[in-house]
Amino acid sequence: MISLKDNKGFTLIEILAVIIISSLFIGIFSNILFSISTQHKRQLNENMHLTDISLAMKLITKDIRKSENPLWINEKKIDLSGVIYTFDEDKQVINKNKEALVYNIQNFNVSVIKNKWEIEVTNIQGKSEKTEIVIRRGD
Repeated sequence: MISLKDNKGFTLIEILAVIIISSLFIGIFSNILFSISTQHKRQLNENMHLTDISLAMKLITKDIRKSENPLWINEKKIDLSGVIYTFDEDKQVINKNKEALVYNIQNFNVSVIKNKWEIEVTNIQGKSEKTEIVIRRGD
């Protein structure tokens, strides 16, 4: 005679329940990981663009201050004693001496009033950085 109390193991219902519950947890967990990964990549990309703009602004500012005779040609081009910065709107790039310095730029605008230079750079995401430089010469 077989006793029902001595049965060991799992029933089909118990195994299916474990599989279904495990599948739900794995699905939710993978969804969360995918969402976090996507957001991380987006934020990393935005931060890289902002870092690029900051670097460009620092280089341009440094070259303006080093230049003995900075020359404003137009709002998209400046000549800083042989170091020429230009903005190519079609390629969305700021060039330094015809070599790409920063990509994905929506706007690069330089204006000069007397000895005050204003520079504004905006990336394709709409984030911008602006600086003012006052040139003081001991003439």
